[in-house]
Amino acid sequence: MERKLLHILRSLLGMNKDDRQPDADDSNVDLIRVKLNTYMLQHQPFLKPHYKLKDLAEDLQMPLHQLSAFLNKRLGMHFTDYLNQFRVKYCEDLIKNERPGKINLKELVPKCGFHNRNTFTSAFKKFTGKTPSDYVRNRQFS
Repeated sequence: MERKLLHILRSLLGMNKDDRQPDADDSNVDLIRVKLNTYMLQHQPFLKPHYKLKDLAEDLQMPLHQLSAFLNKRLGMHFTDYLNQFRVKYCEDLIKNERPGKINLKELVPKCGFHNRNTFTSAFKKFTGKTPSDYVRNRQFS
């Protein structure tokens, strides 16, 4: 009953996300998303080990605070995780395209934009659910 009342109050006050009409902000969000994804895929800045949010904002010619807010609020992640998901995907592609037995994880770290093995391993496990070694091992048997 309380939930229903709360829903009705929010609706009357225009606070329900479901009841919200698309506005100029929504189209701006879509433009930023397309611009960001296009840039990331075409220019691959995530391969630079010390690439920062400030660098991406400058490359996209947009205010730093706007980019940061977009990543945090609209995508629900910090810049580091956003960058690392591209790095891990790139690494997965490299592993898939390499002959089994020829993969050197130590060499993958800088190739994928990571500056150390611990960060690489943590990010890889976060986004794939496996350590890089387990991922390579499982790939060889599949």
